[in-house]
Amino acid sequence: MEIVIYIVLLFLSIVGLCDVIHCVRLSFLDVKTAAYKTVFCKLRGELADLQLRFVVEQYNWFGRKYADRIVAVSYLDDEALIDRCKSIADKHNIQFIEHTELHSLINSEM
Repeated sequence: MEIVIYIVLLFLSIVGLCDVIHCVRLSFLDVKTAAYKTVFCKLRGELADLQLRFVVEQYNWFGRKYADRIVAVSYLDDEALIDRCKSIADKHNIQFIEHTELHSLINSEM
C-alpha cells in the first residue's frame, strides 16, 4: 500500500513541477516583444463549455502573457451547449465563431 502512495505522490510532484516550469516560462522567459497572440479554442464534444471555462481561467491567471485575445471555434451540434458556450464567450469578451467562419477570419487578419 505504501508503494501505491509513493507512486501517486511522485506523479503529483511531477505534474506540479511541470506546472511551475510552465508558469516560469510564461512569466520570466517570455520574450518582451509586442507580439499579438491569439488563442484558438476548438470546442468539440459534450464538455465544450468546461473547455472554454478552462481557457478563460488560464487567461485570468496569466493575463496578456497567455494571449491578447481568445477565439472560440465551434464544432458543436447541440443547441443548448452552443448557447452555454456563447453566454460564456459573451461574458468574458471572447470571439465565438462557427468552424465554417474560421478561414475567413484568418484571411481577414493577414
